[in-house]
Amino acid sequence: MEAEVLMKMQLQGEENKSEMMMKALQEQAMRQEVIARKHTSMHQTDNIETNQNASETLVNTCIGEEEKTLKDSVHEADKQEKTLKL
Repeated sequence: MEAEVLMKMQLQGEENKSEMMMKALQEQAMRQEVIARKHTSMHQTDNIETNQNASETLVNTCIGEEEKTLKDSVHEADKQEKTLKL
């Protein structure tokens, strides 16, 4: 009878350890998932910022080229006007 009680106590102790280990592993897995999501979110934010910067650069380049073309056109029109007046 005493051996049976000892075996039950040992079994209960092992079950408790197993449950604690499972909880610890689950918590660790959840932490890792949160960290992975944060990293993914940060990379997505970086990509969005990079795309926005690229878009702004493209727009600024296009605007700059348009301004240059307009200035060139105005300059050319001024030249033609001066030539016509002569």
